[in-house]
Amino acid sequence: MTTANGVGPGMRAPWRRLLGLAVGLVITAGVAVPAAAQQPGVTVSATMLGPLTEDVPSTASATYTVVLNTAPTGTVMLTVTRNNAAVAVDTDLTPGTRELTFTTMNWAAAQTVTATATSDLNAVDERVTLTHTLTGASEYMGVTVASVTVQVTDDEDPDLTLSVSNLAVTEGSSIAYTVRLATQPAGDVVVEVRSDNADVALQAAGQATSVETLWLIFSRGLGSNAWNSARAVTVRALTDTNAVNESVTLTHTATGGDYGTVTKTLTVAVTDTTTALTDPPGDVTPAFAAATLSPRTFKTGQQVRLQLPAATTGDPPLTYTLTPTLPAMLTYDGATQRIMGAAQATMAATVYTHTVTDADGDNDSQTVSITIEENPQLEFRQPAPQYTPGVTYTLPAPGRRGGPRAAGLCGDAKLTGRICVHPADSAKPRDRGHGTIALRGWGDDHGPPGRGAADQHLHAEGDGRGWRHG
Repeated sequence: MTTANGVGPGMRAPWRRLLGLAVGLVITAGVAVPAAAQQPGVTVSATMLGPLTEDVPSTASATYTVVLNTAPTGTVMLTVTRNNAAVAVDTDLTPGTRELTFTTMNWAAAQTVTATATSDLNAVDERVTLTHTLTGASEYMGVTVASVTVQVTDDEDPDLTLSVSNLAVTEGSSIAYTVRLATQPAGDVVVEVRSDNADVALQAAGQATSVETLWLIFSRGLGSNAWNSARAVTVRALTDTNAVNESVTLTHTATGGDYGTVTKTLTVAVTDTTTALTDPPGDVTPAFAAATLSPRTFKTGQQVRLQLPAATTGDPPLTYTLTPTLPAMLTYDGATQRIMGAAQATMAATVYTHTVTDADGDNDSQTVSITIEENPQLEFRQPAPQYTPGVTYTLPAPGRRGGPRAAGLCGDAKLTGRICVHPADSAKPRDRGHGTIALRGWGDDHGPPGRGAADQHLHAEGDGRGWRHG
């Protein structure tokens, strides 16, 4: 069976469509519709693409198709325009072009548009709009074509890019490198550059002096501090007094924008130019005869005169030291290698190191253990390290027979440390007492006339006689 136009219902759709066009009809769902009743238009297969991922081949591209709805009276050109360079557009005809051509012969064949995410320098996900413009056949002029939105996922992460991975510099000279941001930041970024060694200093362009730490500013916009401009850093290896080659680390830490967690390090190898000191011919190293001396024990209040041995060899002059610090009232004289004085308090066994150093820095050491024990013969002890003139201390009665005696409390203002006191007219141990004194000068109510300060007479207020220190 055929229609009045000779088109049978069993004919294939394309043939039915072409036959219909030949007689001015369009076959739609088996129904012949006059072509003049169709409105010029364009069908776009998709209005949304993506997300596309930069630099990932499997997901970087997507396609859609475009076809005319009606036969044109002449050639129709469709141009694809993007509003952001984050997407590249290619058409079927010629790669790299963005135009599609429809003629009276191919207008019904859908043509493909390929959208590809392009690599950029920022780390921002983007949305790109592709719009379509028609030119050519008059009936298609002014026809609105749907746009396509492409979602792009960025693959860049904020990072710092250094022009070198390591540096080598000779002491007393300098070398430079550059720092830049790998991606456009969300805001202004400050990069701190810090040296972990004071012998390696840093200097930025335009900076008058070298410092251990400097700051580089990168602004999001354009200008002298534009984010995509590289900044030069000069590394200066300062001259030092040692003869050691060194490895110095420069740490770059970014803050601001979306760079808040980005750091990068750079290693600088410094070759030293200082000549190492060597012992001259005939050099003699100082040495002690013994590395360890016999332990020594002293009593509180006991006068100490401990002679430490001198080195047997060494290039003069020789310098002697003793460490750690001796307790109060004991001193060490490096010129004589002697410990002198009278310790006021006990001290557990302590190891002291006696060191000798000669003219060219050679040295040797020895150790000695010193202990300070309680002295049972000292029955009167002032706990403070020194008596204070003008302050009154009370001495109890010595327990001697006799009536009470009122007397001013006196003493030598130079008295310090531990003393033993007993009645001035008796040296018997049973008459010794305990107490403290006030230092106010010399009393003159005891002893024969004319005795001076060297007599160091004391007397106490209370039931007892005068006191003197032993």
